[in-house]
Amino acid sequence: MSFFEKITDGLHSYEVIIMILGSLMFIALIIMMIIYAAQKRTLKPLFMFFVVPLLMLVWPSVQKIKIDGKGAEIVKQLDEVENNPTTENKEELEGLVNDLENRDVKDPGTRKRIAKAYFLLGNNKAAEQTINTLAPKDTADTGISDLRKSIVVSNHLQEQIQVVKQNPADSNKVKELNRIQQEATTLEVLNPEVTNNIKVANEQIINYKRINPQVKMTTNLNHH
Repeated sequence: MSFFEKITDGLHSYEVIIMILGSLMFIALIIMMIIYAAQKRTLKPLFMFFVVPLLMLVWPSVQKIKIDGKGAEIVKQLDEVENNPTTENKEELEGLVNDLENRDVKDPGTRKRIAKAYFLLGNNKAAEQTINTLAPKDTADTGISDLRKSIVVSNHLQEQIQVVKQNPADSNKVKELNRIQQEATTLEVLNPEVTNNIKVANEQIINYKRINPQVKMTTNLNHH
């Protein structure tokens, strides 16, 4: 991102226009002050005109500070949801995501956090779409690779659970569920839905093994 893109990222078009006009007016007044000073004219009449450009600069600046603050706050809230996925924590994270999305924030770091937030909130499609908005150079890190893998495995696990529910006696389908479930347990990024589906898959595998004890498959959880 260019310097201009960074300082205007998240601002609405009218806020950017106000900032530009305020900057131009401020520069124009500075030039006039230099001319007045060179001509040894009093500068007092010009001072009152500085109020307008200053207000035009302050307003978008305050909005930008708020946007950057929410971008930083989402980091903390991601940790809260990962460690304690309560309804309250998830609603707070969702609110932050909505605010940043409404501002159309383009900062790559923030976009990555938004993608992870969508995944933690159970919206795999939105998480994947957010990752796709990033430039290739911004996706070449371990965090995004782990998140992409979690999305793919999560989707496969959900699909295979449904397949096995429809074909509970099909050993090949149950074995495939077992394989995907094993992969899911090794994911670096989990959400409540994946954790629950691992348990659901485990129950289906255990039920199959009760009827077919000779079939070798691995279970991950104690069945009660």
